This record gives sequence, structure tokens and C-alpha cells, in this order.
Amino acid sequence: MPPADRHWVLMRHGESEANAGNWLAGQVDTPLTPRGRAQADAAGAALADLDIGLVVSSDLQRARDTARRAMAARAALRGEPPLPVEEHGALRERHAGEWAGRDRTELRARGELVRLTTWRQAPPGGESQAAMAARILPCMVELERRSVDGAVLVVCHGGVIRILLGLLDGRPLDDIGFFGVPNARPIHRHLSAKRFASLLDARVDDLW
Repeated sequence: MPPADRHWVLMRHGESEANAGNWLAGQVDTPLTPRGRAQADAAGAALADLDIGLVVSSDLQRARDTARRAMAARAALRGEPPLPVEEHGALRERHAGEWAGRDRTELRARGELVRLTTWRQAPPGGESQAAMAARILPCMVELERRSVDGAVLVVCHGGVIRILLGLLDGRPLDDIGFFGVPNARPIHRHLSAKRFASLLDARVDDLW
């Protein structure tokens, strides 16, 4: 039997202390704010009617805690145990290098922040979007090969979701860094089987 299409839900973590403070976290392990925890709970309620077969998250606490809180809230409404959350380091946010902890307004005023919107440029000592794609897509291919009954929920980061949606939608590579991803709002996509594998195969020469 050929593999079936799959329902994917991509969701950024709730508001983090870095978001609230307007500083660049990257892979700094910043926690959720009280607002971020409330956003995660609300996201779980929004997912209560969806059959979910697998929940994965970045291993950074703002994503992991969002996933766990969302699944606890969903489970309470459904009257069942919460689904386990599987952590994947490949789904981490972009490595910000020397810019980790820097104020975004300051970087923008110095004309440096624009480097984050390009495909192949990177912060000093950090990671480009192209390098992110090189680690994210193989992880997504591994997930889509899994036998799962129900949707797959991926809780991660704005930078990760920008890349995935940008590539899925066929955006020009240097436009991918320009659209925002809201905190803790589920983004639903129904994708054909092996969609990430075909994307990786088709774009491998462009991506990195």
C-alpha cells in the first residue's frame, strides 16, 4: 500500500523572555514568560479536536515546555493522558553566534539585522538559513517516514517554520526571511507523502 498523505501542524513556541525583551536568543535556552505559558495552554485547547499521532519539539526549553503544556491542556479537555513529546536537536532555532543576547533594535539601527533575512549570510560565528535547512530537512524526512496514526505536531521556532513554509510554498530563497511567525499559533498543512523528501531531493543544489 502506498504511503498516505499526512496532516502536519507546525507551531512556534509561546512568548519567551527573549521575545518579551526584544533580544536575539538563537540557541540560548531562554524560558517562556507567563504570557507564553498561557499561549501554550490556549494552543492545546485549539488542538483538542484534532487526532494527533506524534508530537515532536526542539530540545530548547521554550519549545519543549510549549509542547508539554499544550498537550496537557489538550488532554484535560479530552479526558485522556497527555501525549508524550519527542525532542529533536535538529529542530533548534538558528545559531546566532556572536549576536546571541544582542538587542534587535540595536542590530537594526546598525544595519546588521538585514543579514538574518538573506539565505546564505550568517551572523558572525553563527548559522545561515541555508545551513539551517541542511539540518532541518533531513529531520523532517525522517519524521515523514514514520508510521503514524493521526497528525504530526512539530513545536519549534520562528526561524525553522519560516524555512519550512518558505520552501513548501516555493518562495524565492532570499524572501524566506521576511515573513513573521506568531507565537503558539498552530499552522496546519496537509502534505502529500514524501513531500519533504521530494523537496530535499529537488532543491539540494540550491539549499546549501
